[in-house]
Amino acid sequence: MNKILETVNSFDELSVNPEVFISPSKNFRSRIEFGYKNDCYTMMDGASQIFFSKSNVPIKMISNNMESILHDVNSSKTLKNKLFGINYRSNNVTTICTLIYHRPLDEKWLLEIKDIEDKYENIHFVGRSKGKIYGSSNEYWSNVKLSNETFWIKQDDESFFQPNFYLMSRMINFICKNLSIKHQSSNLLELYCGCGTFTLPLSKYFNHVFATENNRKAIRHLHSSIKKNNLKNINIARLSDLETIEAFGGKTFRRLNDFDLKSYKFDTILVDPPRSGLSPESIDFIKKFKQIIYISCNSETFFRDLKLLNKKINKSAIFDQFVNTQHIELIGILDD
Repeated sequence: MNKILETVNSFDELSVNPEVFISPSKNFRSRIEFGYKNDCYTMMDGASQIFFSKSNVPIKMISNNMESILHDVNSSKTLKNKLFGINYRSNNVTTICTLIYHRPLDEKWLLEIKDIEDKYENIHFVGRSKGKIYGSSNEYWSNVKLSNETFWIKQDDESFFQPNFYLMSRMINFICKNLSIKHQSSNLLELYCGCGTFTLPLSKYFNHVFATENNRKAIRHLHSSIKKNNLKNINIARLSDLETIEAFGGKTFRRLNDFDLKSYKFDTILVDPPRSGLSPESIDFIKKFKQIIYISCNSETFFRDLKLLNKKINKSAIFDQFVNTQHIELIGILDD
């Protein structure tokens, strides 16, 4: 059965009629990871490894250049040596191409990659080897245009970022449009905030936002984004989901930076957990909020957790972020 119909049927069991957002079938991914072998890009197709020089899956700034970049890499023994991965991410204005190696990189590599970089406009080349970064800057700014505002989000070549270039802004707009609690006396708690894809725009709908994330680099980028967007009502802390729960229970963390949780009443929570979904501790904690925004990339754990949360599903949506795969993105807005 079609994955959209399967998911709609799962919502039917909860007497919910979700909105459905479809992606273009080509040139839709703003970040994509390829293997490298036998002078080709590689990906797995089920149990089989496929080899190719060009793909119409990534957005055009990647797709239009990847064949030429592959040719340039293949023309250099230095750049090919123990190369095993080529990753891209782009906002269609700036692109980062990351070459990943099983060996240390040296001055010769830096000189050769600089020669290639000079051939391309607004494409930056980065080398990664055993945790070390070589070459150009691996950071850039992506602007997210919503119905009436633009937000700037800082990321790097390893940041988690919504991969579908066309659906990301629709996901944000869907949430903003369908909040049942969204006034200046309300406060939002966000778990798993990443580099702030939802944190920044949602700050316009709440008196205060407190966002937590366990990744150091994501927190550092979000600090920069808050400053660039001139937002004054966001506090962030490097805490895991369980540490955040402990902090609300009274445990002190130096990483809270003297932020007084007790001075705010949080009535809305946003969670965007990994594919494994919410832990039992998180479920018990999240139940206490009047409004829950649940974003998920795994329909199985999404529907499992909805039943455990036992809230009314006010609005829901299906986003076909991952075209031609069985994966799907879901949003549920729940309230009492």
